[in-house]
Amino acid sequence: MSLALLAFISASCAAPQAGASPPRTSQRSPAPIATEAPDLRIRIARSVPSIEIDAQGQFTIRTTVIDRPGAGAISQRGPVVVTRTDAGFVIRSADESPPLTLGGPIVFEAPAGATLRIAGAEYLGVIELRAAEAPGVFDAIERIGIESYLPGVVAAELYPGWTPTAYEAQAIAARSYALHERARRRAAGNQFDLENTTIDQAYAGARASQKARQAVRQTRGIVLTHQGEPLRAYYSSACGGRPASARDTWPTDGEFAFNLAMPLQARKRPFACGFSHHLNWTVMRDARTLARRLAAAGAEAGDPIRALRTIASIEAVEWNEAGRPSLFEVRSAPGSAWRVRADTV
Repeated sequence: MSLALLAFISASCAAPQAGASPPRTSQRSPAPIATEAPDLRIRIARSVPSIEIDAQGQFTIRTTVIDRPGAGAISQRGPVVVTRTDAGFVIRSADESPPLTLGGPIVFEAPAGATLRIAGAEYLGVIELRAAEAPGVFDAIERIGIESYLPGVVAAELYPGWTPTAYEAQAIAARSYALHERARRRAAGNQFDLENTTIDQAYAGARASQKARQAVRQTRGIVLTHQGEPLRAYYSSACGGRPASARDTWPTDGEFAFNLAMPLQARKRPFACGFSHHLNWTVMRDARTLARRLAAAGAEAGDPIRALRTIASIEAVEWNEAGRPSLFEVRSAPGSAWRVRADTV
């Protein structure tokens, strides 16, 4: 399906999405925007020992290695439960017929116009099962076109009562992020492009509202770009009044240089999230608990602050252009000091 992509330069970017984790592997910069509607590989289940798959009517199972001579694909009525053994994927149906053992990876495809059901969610794309690194477990990956994927993201990321304009802005940001992450992961040789959680973008599968579908249709092909490549359009549900910069939140060296992009850095500007219940909040911790938590975070990250035992003071020492603290100095009672990034605190 042809997809003409209108490239828009981002004027500003929201603070990074809450709960999103920085990428850890990459080989080169993302590729230029494709001129065809790209497909995506969404990991919907990670390292699971079993999974139940169902559909309306019969679905098709395809694999390159099947224990029946001459069989390239089989039709099956659900539900089926799939497990993995050393011999391959074992498929057991509800009618207690003899199980099938198939070499992997294997692909499940629903009849035209139907969806596949997995763990209470419905999916429009085909589902591929691939062995994970550990024995006996596997990943489930949905293969789906980006424009069919996006309504499930917009519906999962926004509240139902938000305006159509907000939904359209979300669709553009989600499309831009997905294209950037797709290129990054494929350059790294990963077997999937995006997670279905806030590690990347929340995703509701095929269950999307009409408002979400309309927003995706209205913005079809519109992508935020910077210097000719898709922008990694981080976003959040509330801005906090003073946005964070990508360079203050995630790594920027080597393969993470995309976090230095100008549109991803904070600057003073009006904000529209003053109504949000999440705009202002307070967490109280005593000094002993805070010292223990900072030391534990340091131990996990291999940071020298793991030696912290007691806290004498914590002071902001650097701020971004919007006035948000980006670096803190933590001092201990004996007089030692550590510099700690704001996202760690």
